[in-house]
Amino acid sequence: MARVHKALLNVLLLTSAFLGACASDRNPSPDESRSSVGRPTITEVLERHAAELMNHPGVQMVYEGRTAEGDPCIKVGVSEIDPAVRAAIPPVLEGWPVEIEQTGEIRPLHDD
Repeated sequence: MARVHKALLNVLLLTSAFLGACASDRNPSPDESRSSVGRPTITEVLERHAAELMNHPGVQMVYEGRTAEGDPCIKVGVSEIDPAVRAAIPPVLEGWPVEIEQTGEIRPLHDD
């Protein structure tokens, strides 16, 4: 089961850039990935925190997305949003906003 989770995490990290690009029809400015001096990119933050976020009960995926306003953010997909999930997931990671989305349970098609 751990192998499936690791494979899923790798797929989610690799596709985060693609999903982020598809989430908005506007082109991000060159400053969006680093809006202040020394601020890590959202990809760097995801690489550091994805495993930690994925360990929370109910978390199904973690990826780079966009807020309703079109700004970059970290998206956390959960099977169900409840008070425990809201308490466990930080609203900001290293200066980047974190948004929680209800995705339902995500399972592999085949359990190899």
